[in-house]
Amino acid sequence: MPNKPSTSTGSFNNPLTANRRNLIAVLDQANRIASMTSLDDLLDQMLELMIEVSEGEAGTLYLLDQAAGELVFKVVKGEKSSPEFKGLRIRQDQGIVGAAVQQRELIVIEDIAKDPRWYRDMDPEKTAHLRNVITLPLLLQGNPIGAVQIFNFVHAELELLQVLGNRMASEVDKVMLLDKSHRTNQRLQALVDILGRVGATLDSEQLLRLLAELATDLMEAEKSSVMLAERQGQEMMFFFDENGKDSISPGQRHGFLARSACAAPLRARPITVGKSRIAREERVIGNLMVLNKKSGVFDAEDTQLLEILANHASTVLQIAGLYGEANELFLDFIKVLAATIDAKDPYTRGHSQRVSDISVAIAQEMGLSADLVHDIQIGSLLHDIGKIGVPDTIITKPDPLTSEEFEQMKRHPTIGLRIMSQVHLLSNVLPAISEHHERVDGSGYPLGLHGEQISQIGLIVSVADVFDAMTTNRPYRQAVEIDLVFDHLHENIGRLYDRRCVEALIKTVIQANPRNPISS
Repeated sequence: MPNKPSTSTGSFNNPLTANRRNLIAVLDQANRIASMTSLDDLLDQMLELMIEVSEGEAGTLYLLDQAAGELVFKVVKGEKSSPEFKGLRIRQDQGIVGAAVQQRELIVIEDIAKDPRWYRDMDPEKTAHLRNVITLPLLLQGNPIGAVQIFNFVHAELELLQVLGNRMASEVDKVMLLDKSHRTNQRLQALVDILGRVGATLDSEQLLRLLAELATDLMEAEKSSVMLAERQGQEMMFFFDENGKDSISPGQRHGFLARSACAAPLRARPITVGKSRIAREERVIGNLMVLNKKSGVFDAEDTQLLEILANHASTVLQIAGLYGEANELFLDFIKVLAATIDAKDPYTRGHSQRVSDISVAIAQEMGLSADLVHDIQIGSLLHDIGKIGVPDTIITKPDPLTSEEFEQMKRHPTIGLRIMSQVHLLSNVLPAISEHHERVDGSGYPLGLHGEQISQIGLIVSVADVFDAMTTNRPYRQAVEIDLVFDHLHENIGRLYDRRCVEALIKTVIQANPRNPISS
């Protein structure tokens, strides 16, 4: 009869079998930890396991910042550990941990106090309880990526710690690659959003402010600067820091302690408009720089992202410059045209410019949008353009006009509308030309519009026109005193003039010169 299998439990009490079970349990736990996708959780749990295997009291885990040549405290564990150590950096050749990393070898120190390599710059009160240490470099294909230190250990399970360290290094590398890929995707998405925001404005000053602010955020920097070389050879520098402080200051120096920097040139490239090339050759027009990365130093990815942002911003800056120059040229042409009409009568010289200034002040006081204020500026400059079709004998007549002459004068809004309506780009400003003599109660001309039939531009320019006409000398009367002009406007609110426009006008005039408002 064959022998029955032994049912003795002695083998389970064998110390070697118990050690094997413990080893399997440790490796199972290591496998579970290795499946984690969060780098922080992976590091925390793996250090916890290595402390447990060694029956240690505390531990620290560092990762190597290759670009900076520094070891970064990523995890600090133990009852007496100091959480403020987390995030601190030491040189990769500093202390016992630095020696282990440089030598790529595990180091066991039985008495820390006697080892000259012990890093004594740490808070002595918070490290006095540490007696011994195992320092294990984390190696990936023979190259260090970090290190682990276990303090006040009981069992120096060096071979097992080495196995766990090698496993940790491999998994940490994988998670860091995944984390970097995820972070890169996030930064690329952020860059796409930023490029859209940068391209949404053609105001040069606003664009510079936005560029510096967005560069600071994208690069996780403490401060950024934009230097733009002006055509006159001067430099304009714009600064932005993480606290939101900014300044534009030509020729001024700003003290700032820079630990690391990343810069990209702003290059002007040829731009084609229709069949014309605006810029014939590429040139550097400025510089975009970010300073002091909040964690570590700037790397190749940072440089690449900053260059993409700088290239896009350069193009937008060029277009903004062209737009500004074109708009300035357009405004100059409009001013010359308005001055030509005003020059027909020496008593109205400068009238169109003054009406434009007053209209813009009213619009800004009313809180209107920048686009509408711009339309009001152009429209009010052109409000009397129709006088080009009125005989000079009527315009320059020193005496009051006859009823027939006045009827001819009343045609100038219609004439102006007919002339300027041929310019499609000026369609938004036409109400200033056609409605500046309309009145709220319908008593104005040329159409007798009333109430809401009159546009906001028409209401504003009509008040500005009356104010300037009454406060300047004319051949048939002297300028009216400012108080009387205010009285006239107030008395005719709701009948001739819009209340908001009148109140905004009076407020801006008083604010301009509270002691002598008429001189403003």
